[in-house]
Amino acid sequence: MVTRVKICGLTLLDDALFAEDAGAEAVGFILEPTSKRCLSQLDVLEEASKRLGPYITTVAVFGYFRPEIQLLDRFAIQASDLPPCGSRSKILAIQVASSPTEADIERAAHADAVLLDASVPGQFGGTGHRIDSGLLTEWSQALHGQRVIIAGGLNPENVADVISRYSPYAVDVASGVETTPGIKDREKVARFIAAAKGR
Repeated sequence: MVTRVKICGLTLLDDALFAEDAGAEAVGFILEPTSKRCLSQLDVLEEASKRLGPYITTVAVFGYFRPEIQLLDRFAIQASDLPPCGSRSKILAIQVASSPTEADIERAAHADAVLLDASVPGQFGGTGHRIDSGLLTEWSQALHGQRVIIAGGLNPENVADVISRYSPYAVDVASGVETTPGIKDREKVARFIAAAKGR
């Protein structure tokens, strides 16, 4: 199975276009107000939907879903809580702090994919922290048959090893390819994608 790549925490349209050209299958724009990568203007998201090609997924990333945001019918939604939202792709984000429970597995069953990230109190991601390897193994096994996306502390140097160990549906990176929060280092983006795809 080929592992897909999402470049997340984008704030600039040009960075999203570069990620697409470099081979990313998805780009993420954060709409969580507590994030240092939160979009200050939604017109970037609107413009991305017009400029990006038809074979790349644009993901609207929330801490908790905000139904008042009106322009989301075209986007996949990633959040820690997933309300019914029609035909849109739903990615359940889980901050891994302990072993999975039956309730966790039941929640995951209602999502199109499950993103596993490191648990850092008061933050929804983009921290640069990795998930404990033992817990990541437990969760990967418990979610067998689900599309699992691994995030948390990934960078061009370690992503190939993570893919080799866990064979995830996709990997997700924000801080590991940045110069400052929300601004991507294009050389790191290109290296991350190349490493993830074994180029």
